Amino acid sequence: PIRRENLRRLLRHTNLEIVVTEAGSARAALALLEEDHFDVVLLDVRLGDASGSELLPCILGETGERRCAVIMVTGQGDDRSLVHAMRAGVYDYLAKGSVTSEALELAILGSMRWLEHDRQLREARERLTRLGMYDPLTGLPNRTLFFDRLEQARAATQRGAPPFALLMMDLDFFKEVNDTLGHEAGDLMLCEVGNRLREITRSNDSFARVGGDEFSGLLHGVDSVAAAVIVAEKISASVRQPVVIEGQMVSVGIS
Repeated sequence: PIRRENLRRLLRHTNLEIVVTEAGSARAALALLEEDHFDVVLLDVRLGDASGSELLPCILGETGERRCAVIMVTGQGDDRSLVHAMRAGVYDYLAKGSVTSEALELAILGSMRWLEHDRQLREARERLTRLGMYDPLTGLPNRTLFFDRLEQARAATQRGAPPFALLMMDLDFFKEVNDTLGHEAGDLMLCEVGNRLREITRSNDSFARVGGDEFSGLLHGVDSVAAAVIVAEKISASVRQPVVIEGQMVSVGIS
């Protein structure tokens, strides 16, 4: 309690507009983390019912997306503890005996900038992944991702998994849509086909745009050709339904 009071005093002397919430034990801290979101956590290395290091995965999250920034505060730190904390995702490591309000303010501001930078990097990586694995027009998986999933399905059946069906599809009269109404209309038609494929199939099936007007489908757990044909007929009937593009009713087929 005395050390927490000292931290509160130091925080009051910073230029930060903050709201402080305290927890005197790991159990109390976990309860607070479940109830609310915090920008920064000041974490002691030694807690009454656990160590700060044991609490880190619960604070930072285990999915790679940091929930908040963590600053370790200790009076008994050593180089080994510092390295372990940094590798675990701690932003900074402050000694209780020598910490000042200025150092605390810099650590808090720096940790929040670091957290924002980490978020931007993660979003950039996600965008690059989508560019490499998904068709930017329809949002469906692209050829690369689809054939990776196909190979996984093939390997799974060799290990005893249920069989799957592979559908290869071409749009009929798509060239006429492009030639008559232009490429923007063609793009709208491709997006609509992608939406219909998503709506008509099960969540564990996978559909992709693998070429200009070419689509592929992977149906898992299909036990017969007849069952695959039923799905194919549903897809065909859905795609044939007309769509309004630039005020005109436009229809394509699928083979």
